Amino acid sequence: MIHVYVYYGYLHLLVICSILRVCSCLTQSLSPPARVFGGDINPIVGGVQVLPPCSPFRATQANELSVVSMNVLAPSYHYLSIANEEERLAAIIQDRHNRLPLAFAQAKNTNADVLCLQEVEGETQQEYLRSLLLPEYDCHVWSPLNKSKKYADIVGLCVAWKSQKHKLVHSENYNRGMIVQLQEIETSRTISIANLHLHARASAIERRLKTMATTIHKLQQLSSNDMMMMMLIAGDFNCDHHSITHKLLTTGRVSHGTLRDRNYKTRLSKDAAKTMKHSLQFQSVYDHNDNKLLRQLAAPITVSLTGRKPACMDHLLFSTATEPIMAQQHSSSILLPDKRKAKRLARRQKGKAKETLRLVQQQEEEQRSQENDDAPDHNNPNQIRVESVLATVNVANEKVVQTILDGLPNVEQGFPSDHLPIGALFTTVPRQQSTTTPSDTEQQNGMEIAKENRNLLLQQPGVKPAVLGPPPIIPQQQDHHRRHGGGGLSANARRRRQAHAISVQVRHRHNVILGQVAEWLSSTLQATQLIRDKPLYEWKWLVHHSANTKSQIKNKLRAPDLCCILGNATLVIVEVTVGKANKMGQLRRQKQAKYQDLAAILRQAIIIHDEQQQQQADLQVADRALVVILDDDGNVPEETMEDLQLLVQLSKKRNTDGVNDGTEDSNADMDDEAVKFAKHLQQVFSERDLRIVQ
Repeated sequence: MIHVYVYYGYLHLLVICSILRVCSCLTQSLSPPARVFGGDINPIVGGVQVLPPCSPFRATQANELSVVSMNVLAPSYHYLSIANEEERLAAIIQDRHNRLPLAFAQAKNTNADVLCLQEVEGETQQEYLRSLLLPEYDCHVWSPLNKSKKYADIVGLCVAWKSQKHKLVHSENYNRGMIVQLQEIETSRTISIANLHLHARASAIERRLKTMATTIHKLQQLSSNDMMMMMLIAGDFNCDHHSITHKLLTTGRVSHGTLRDRNYKTRLSKDAAKTMKHSLQFQSVYDHNDNKLLRQLAAPITVSLTGRKPACMDHLLFSTATEPIMAQQHSSSILLPDKRKAKRLARRQKGKAKETLRLVQQQEEEQRSQENDDAPDHNNPNQIRVESVLATVNVANEKVVQTILDGLPNVEQGFPSDHLPIGALFTTVPRQQSTTTPSDTEQQNGMEIAKENRNLLLQQPGVKPAVLGPPPIIPQQQDHHRRHGGGGLSANARRRRQAHAISVQVRHRHNVILGQVAEWLSSTLQATQLIRDKPLYEWKWLVHHSANTKSQIKNKLRAPDLCCILGNATLVIVEVTVGKANKMGQLRRQKQAKYQDLAAILRQAIIIHDEQQQQQADLQVADRALVVILDDDGNVPEETMEDLQLLVQLSKKRNTDGVNDGTEDSNADMDDEAVKFAKHLQQVFSERDLRIVQ
């Protein structure tokens, strides 16, 4: 065991020496404008500007927000190693008045609209806390870290903001977390911010997951009334961005069974994993649009404890409430399949439930978009964009890198806490607009620096690729496997979902038109024995058929849209479809060819039936299938009008021993009835907006 510690200690020493040598080379080789934060232009990676460490954000306008998160290191935690109680108390008091104000000053110097602070002393230190935040941040909320403890805990969490821009709407405290809901005074836009300090013990994987799941559930409850509300989760997670806790935010789920995180593992039950699922799509500001290069350049390290290696434990993620939340709200009102029934029936019921849910979501989306048409732009931001992020380390500064690697805090070198502040500035743009992209020169500047840093590090002895993470990729063309912002979904998955959504819309449109035609046939044209969307082998007229037509009838794919008897004399087959205007003729020919043999099969089956039953056949069969077809705009072509007129004519026809009974209406009346129904179809198409939405 001792040999293992010696080996890893030696390897860690090699990595530190390599980083120092590379930083020295970078400082000497790069020209001043190209160095990281060394010139007048800050690096821009993937459209996100990287600000120097601890530098101030610009003043924000309406619908803009800057947030900074920092663990200020509570004095009572800083000196836990001192055994003597009197000495420890004296050190805490001195640290509280010497180092702690510098940590607060470092956070306030970022000029962020909102500060999310961890390890903040409150309770008996509330007045002192307020004095540390003033004058910039005149409003704050504090909560103890462990609310359920019987004794008072003065260490906790704090969210501070500027009263001239935001006001408090709601706040909620729970163990190791707090949620604050703020409202922007100028636009009345609400923002929910969760500030967390998760369990520090590396083996407490399940505890961190449960606290995170509780936070997400509370945010969902707050966002149920505002589907465009922005949500932020910030704080000290005590785990990196590859951890299971972080992936729960970005993927919306966690696997059950044995979970591994760093060198520890735990078991999570299936029920517990199910309760942690969520529909919100969080994204880290340092992985904006899945840009791995941004994190390597801006935030490779966020904490460096003395005696331990540096790590990335502080995080800031954002999301907006979207349509999946509506699915959770309405799922309880939809009938779910009964598990006791057959599997096929259960699947059908589940499919109907999903279709009903989709229609509910579509109606609410249309209603919400209609309500927002007349609203000002600042009340309907639609899309969040990360304009800039705060870097934690300037790797080109050898002295700074050495100080961080040696361990923090180091007040003399300008590091009053063992954690480094992280932050981002958010802006909003209309969804139909594409976000503004920086110039190619600015993007290439930041990308080449991060790529060169990694390549030089890999050339040093003892440095392995696993230590530095995956290599940075300079995006040139959008790859079809690349994941996009906010959802953790690949482009292929998005295309499949879009294709499925279009397919559902096409089927819904077809069913609406088919229902209108069926109602018109039964109510207006007095059609009888109507069969809708059933396979041929279920038709009563085809019960007695010849052996030669068995294969044609047993085919499950052969299921005409409608079949009925008009005028008590004629059996008619009707097909319904909607398609593009330039393909009307092709669709009509396909529909007619599909059932061109059905008339002969029906005549033969009816004759066989009458011979067995010793009856005289009076039923005739139409020579071809009639096709009711509309284009994508709801227009009815001339061929469809002719088929509609033929349906009206057949409904008025009375055959008695082959002689007409004289009750046929005039051609003008037939035309009027067909034209009236065609206009009705167009009206239904327009009122229900049956156009396909891409």
